[in-house]
Amino acid sequence: GRVAKPKPAGTSRIVGIGDSITFGWNVDGDSIYLAVLAHILNDRKAGSISTPSTVWEAVNLGVSGFNTVKEASRFERYGRALDPAVVILGFELADVHRYDSGSKRLKKSAALFAAKEWLKYHFFATYHFVKEGWERLKERNAVPKGTSRVDYIRAIFRQDNPALDEAWDAFRRLRKTCDESGARLLVVIFPYLEGGHGVY
Repeated sequence: GRVAKPKPAGTSRIVGIGDSITFGWNVDGDSIYLAVLAHILNDRKAGSISTPSTVWEAVNLGVSGFNTVKEASRFERYGRALDPAVVILGFELADVHRYDSGSKRLKKSAALFAAKEWLKYHFFATYHFVKEGWERLKERNAVPKGTSRVDYIRAIFRQDNPALDEAWDAFRRLRKTCDESGARLLVVIFPYLEGGHGVY
């Protein structure tokens, strides 16, 4: 839904960025971890983290298929203006991976490219979910048979992987943006489960 700008008096915002886990794919809205956190904070309203008059509001900017670089850019473009008190980055190890949507091939066909742009504009989350599925399929095919997903993650975190440097730069950029905004940055690391993709 729409988010009030500027935020109402007495409201503290939590802005969440991440991939399909943060977005809450296949999860009821009230059960997404950001909504659960806001509910817990509003239920307790005591201690050093909030005052009895504070109302906590969670804004979910998660997009299925995004990696850390895209998540940082999304916060800079949309999240910073929401004046958050806390920014939560939902991080999964595979988020370091640099996805290539193959846009050059799509641009060779004006009709396909136009269809892709229309889908992206009108069905943003659906577009990135379909895109993620395609990229994950290509990713699986790129991993030699007999290679485990754990070995794949180890390969991503090789020091000579340029995507790793891009991810670290995105972390630093996000931290700087949060510091400048006066927001606290919290990174939540999700386990990468063998064969568990899509079950949140």
